[in-house]
Amino acid sequence: MRISTAWGQHTTLSAMLNQQARLSTTQQQLASGIKNLTPSDDPVSAKKVLDLNQGIERTEQYIRNVSVAESRNTLEETVLDSAQELYYRAQEITIAAKNAPLSNADLQSFKQDVDMIIDNLASLANTRGPNGEYIFSGDLSKTEPVVYNPITKSYDYEGGINQRKIAIDVTNQVADGELASNVFFGVDSVSDAVIETDDGKRSIFDTLKALSNALSGKYEVPKATLTGDAFLKYGAVYSADATFNLEVDNSPPAANATDTITIAAGNYDNIKDLVAAVNKGIGLSALDGKVEAHVEGNYIQFDSLTEGADSFIKISDNTDGVLTNFGFTDGQLEQSINIGASMTSKNPLAISYAASPETFQLIGSNGELAEITLDQDYADAKTVVDAINTQIAAAGPAGPAGYDGIMGASLGDNGVLELHSISSGGSSSIQIESTHGRFLRDTGFDESQTARIFDSESSDVLEDLGAALDKLINAKSGVGGRVKILNNQTTQHEDFILNMQTVLSDIQDLDYAEAISRFETELLSLQAAQKSFAKVQGLSLFNYL
Repeated sequence: MRISTAWGQHTTLSAMLNQQARLSTTQQQLASGIKNLTPSDDPVSAKKVLDLNQGIERTEQYIRNVSVAESRNTLEETVLDSAQELYYRAQEITIAAKNAPLSNADLQSFKQDVDMIIDNLASLANTRGPNGEYIFSGDLSKTEPVVYNPITKSYDYEGGINQRKIAIDVTNQVADGELASNVFFGVDSVSDAVIETDDGKRSIFDTLKALSNALSGKYEVPKATLTGDAFLKYGAVYSADATFNLEVDNSPPAANATDTITIAAGNYDNIKDLVAAVNKGIGLSALDGKVEAHVEGNYIQFDSLTEGADSFIKISDNTDGVLTNFGFTDGQLEQSINIGASMTSKNPLAISYAASPETFQLIGSNGELAEITLDQDYADAKTVVDAINTQIAAAGPAGPAGYDGIMGASLGDNGVLELHSISSGGSSSIQIESTHGRFLRDTGFDESQTARIFDSESSDVLEDLGAALDKLINAKSGVGGRVKILNNQTTQHEDFILNMQTVLSDIQDLDYAEAISRFETELLSLQAAQKSFAKVQGLSLFNYL
């Protein structure tokens, strides 16, 4: 083997440089605190570190999601607390107006309070979050959820139909808020008018509006309405003219009016344009002035323009699919009713009066007097009611109607007698007085008992407020439950991140004691190599010759 001076120097230099590289690596480890500086140092550990870092970043994103959802739900909980206080105030006003003798000035003051409650509730329902999004509008968070409708003179829901949800872990999602439609709308109602014309449900706004009107001595006479259940915010497209049929009241004794409504072919980008096209079709038909369509939230509604019991509307003919598009069933119809003050007997009606005739008087709000005599044995309770209504009609002015459109009787559940006045929108009352016999005592009426439409309306409002409050409290419970889940989820995520960081530290963090000891050894070795190299670099084989 040949040994040269250059080879000796090169070998010594390479060894010294390698030692210097090891020392540099140890210095970088000490500076960074990381054991493996590049993936090639330990590929298996590098893969584990990458997975752990991704897991931590993903969990931190979930924590941010939880924070957003918790913020929105907490804000919603605060808003619902404020709404609940307004509900309580409305209940107080209703009870006071119903039971206390109040002057017109007092009633007007209460009306102003109720109107302010309606405005405040609408404002609460339209609360925005910190990012400017409406918290009660669901998946249409940029759309104002509760909007005043100048046609119905009430508030409609125009927000989304789905709750917006946020992922809080790999498998779970939590809603970041309630829909205003689930909180302030669709409240179960005991009002006869609502039961007959709106499927027994109305919004808290309509309930309070009814109270406001009653406090001012005004009462809305129901009219037949048909509301579809298809979400039409973005309109519809018809490549060809589309038709359907409408039938509405034509005022007795004439038959109901029926005609075909045509929607001209077109691309209707929103529900308002679609409704305008429908009304244009109505205007070109025989039903012009008898029915109209309008926007009810994000749905389409048809209103008969006749009020009271004669109001009738029916929709049919799904040949072109219009009814399906609008969310109606073929042949769907609604019939309205008259409203008025009513009183109900406590006991069922008797049917035998031949042996002990009974006579009593019914007095209307404008002094209309109908004297009723029952002096025979009737087949059943319904026949008794028919006899009372016949005498009411005969007691009025000349003609077949009499007081039929002012007062009336009907058979209630369990055979009880229901007496009512019929309102055309103003004040209404009915009074019963005994003339002969024990009819009032036997049926459970009080002598000179009087029912006013305000009593009926306020009782219905009070019942409906209770239902609305239950709905609100249920919504609050849902929000509170979500906040609890979010709090627990945050704790779980924080614990999970801590565990992953511990494992990550075990894999990648440097053992400083071992590294410092290694650094001192490598430094000493490098210094020795450098000193020895300095001494031998001037030597050559010629020194030994």
